[in-house]
Amino acid sequence: MNGISFARRNFLRFAAMAGLMPTVAQARAGREASLTEALQARRSTRAFRPAPIADDVLLALAWAGCGINRPQSGLRTAPSWHGATETQLYLADARGIRFYDPARHAFAPVGTGDVRARLSPQRFVATAPVVALYSANLAQMPKASEAERRHFAAVDAAIVAQNVYLFCASQGLGTCLVGGIDTLSCHDALKLTADSLVTFIQPIGRPAQGGG
Repeated sequence: MNGISFARRNFLRFAAMAGLMPTVAQARAGREASLTEALQARRSTRAFRPAPIADDVLLALAWAGCGINRPQSGLRTAPSWHGATETQLYLADARGIRFYDPARHAFAPVGTGDVRARLSPQRFVATAPVVALYSANLAQMPKASEAERRHFAAVDAAIVAQNVYLFCASQGLGTCLVGGIDTLSCHDALKLTADSLVTFIQPIGRPAQGGG
């Protein structure tokens, strides 16, 4: 455990100096859960408190999911098929939808209005203050067959989602990966082109009592 903590402290120090880590992670670096503790706490949550999540926490969450951790090469916190980095992360809340731009480490608005209730037939999804949506730009996988694109797009999105799971566990947040989505509504909400595919959604919030 001490070895993990030492390595983690040094990584966080490097990341902060390189400007890679979001402000919230820098501020909390001394008291965040260890990787082992986050793994122990990781679970799926389906009942959430309505309390909003601060934007700096959401930015840190997005970086954990698929942010750039090596600025010299642009490589990310999550691996992808042949380095395609086809997975794109969006956040939907009561204000609208935002896209996470890893290169700028910033959110960009996609649309206004609350679409959470349209994303899935599973009603608990709309009760979360924030819902992450994962899409895949299949055009970034030109060497793969159609079946391979869909398969590896799902695999890569799941890796990003696991990063988000661990971040949530380290911050006292709850989340749940959801594959039962309204594909057309998600596609329309994100204003995607025909060569993009919505893979999963992931509601996020502070767990309600008994919601884990």
